[in-house]
Amino acid sequence: MTDTAPYAPEVLEREFRRAGFEAWKRLFYLIWVFVALVVGAWWDSRQEGDELLRRQRARAIWLRETFVRLGATFIKIGQVLSTRPDLVPLPYVEEMAQLQDQVPPFDSEEAHRIIAAELGQPIDTLFEIFNPFPMAAASIGQVYKARLRDGTDVVVKVQRPGLIPVVCLDLAIMRRVAAWVDRHPKLSRGMPYTAIVDEFGFSLFDQADYMREGRYAERFRENFKHFPHVDTPRIHWELTTSKVMTMDFVHGMKPTDLVALEGAGIDFQEVVRLGVRATIKQLLEDGFFHADVHPGNLFVDYEGQLIFIDFGMSGELSSFTQEKIVDVFLHSVHRQYRELVQDFIDLGFLLPQVDQAALLPVAERIFTAQYGEADRRMTVKEIFTQVSLVLYEYPFRIPEKIAFILRTLITLEGIIHKLWPDFRFLEVAAPYAAKILLTDAKANIREKLVDELFVDGQFQPERLAKLFGTATREPTFRFGEVAPSVLRYLASPEGGRVRDGLLSI
Repeated sequence: MTDTAPYAPEVLEREFRRAGFEAWKRLFYLIWVFVALVVGAWWDSRQEGDELLRRQRARAIWLRETFVRLGATFIKIGQVLSTRPDLVPLPYVEEMAQLQDQVPPFDSEEAHRIIAAELGQPIDTLFEIFNPFPMAAASIGQVYKARLRDGTDVVVKVQRPGLIPVVCLDLAIMRRVAAWVDRHPKLSRGMPYTAIVDEFGFSLFDQADYMREGRYAERFRENFKHFPHVDTPRIHWELTTSKVMTMDFVHGMKPTDLVALEGAGIDFQEVVRLGVRATIKQLLEDGFFHADVHPGNLFVDYEGQLIFIDFGMSGELSSFTQEKIVDVFLHSVHRQYRELVQDFIDLGFLLPQVDQAALLPVAERIFTAQYGEADRRMTVKEIFTQVSLVLYEYPFRIPEKIAFILRTLITLEGIIHKLWPDFRFLEVAAPYAAKILLTDAKANIREKLVDELFVDGQFQPERLAKLFGTATREPTFRFGEVAPSVLRYLASPEGGRVRDGLLSI
């Protein structure tokens, strides 16, 4: 498999055979790790209460340290597991989250050789200044600061040496193990583990191709060209290949640096609201989203713009998934808990035969708390935790793209909550989502909204009023902006149902 080839499961087996003895040695070591984990987890499960949690936490720490020793593929697996409570218990989810910033760098001389070989010229010729020490290291590569000959400050990302062959070998081994587990239903619990490995493989190969990452960054910039105060660095394509990417350096601050923000006259809470709106826009309007949002991938420049970087993990939502996300939003707004459970089935979280009646009280308790009708409101992480604790008793699986979305929401809220304790994600997200549905929705999303305004063929004006009421809590919402599009829709053939419904009131 070449360094630029897409992920191809049928090629992995050939890579395994080509590696010969090294492949079998790594396979047996990974089997030992797997057996040690399974036996240890089984022993842990014999405990109860606090002792169970203590043992699970200790086992999760051991697994995290083992992943670091195993290298890039398994560090990335740990990062993915931090979003997958359908696959591992919550103590493991929380421990794996620490792998975001625990990756050792590789030798800078090797990085310099890769850059020169990929770009076809020595570093001294390409750059006026090139810092010999990396700014940051990750599982796929690491980043250096440099200056071009024209004085432009840039960052240069370079892929880890020999990454693809190692990744291919690891994925080949993982597919063998997954296929064996899939043949034993008691172990697999109905989960298609080979398919899960393939999902991971496709994602990992996407992240390893910096040309693709650059295209994702440009797509994001195009989507936000009319959205004020959100941007991403410009890619220097003449200095970019599949293994090296060069982009503008961001002169700015971390969004969590309150002292720096205050010194620049920038309101932290406005930055937060901007980030939430940008997230909702990506999900409901664009159908394309940054899937790895954390403090290292966000900056605020000195004009108050929120800058997104590092698009190696990006996601694209199908029209169906976007519609179901809208369903979840509308059903939560209208407190339709039975429909919410069905949404999770439709999204692929739950098997159709799940006991829906058992989940209804959970859904009601969670959303009542989130919308402020209980004594306290719940964070997205608390909602995620409660749902996971309940669903772990059922065969369930979080689809990969939904897992990315959940991780983004939980990460954002976790960062914000430390600095703004009273912040609640949905208090900002719901009004902006309502604004999008009423003003900028795509045709299929608009029709989904219209469907929700009717019950058994009867128009429900109170639902429309509730949606407008939610939208009016969004500071950027202006009825004058909505009126023309509403009138055009009502006058169109597609607006006939709503028009007739309004006339029947």
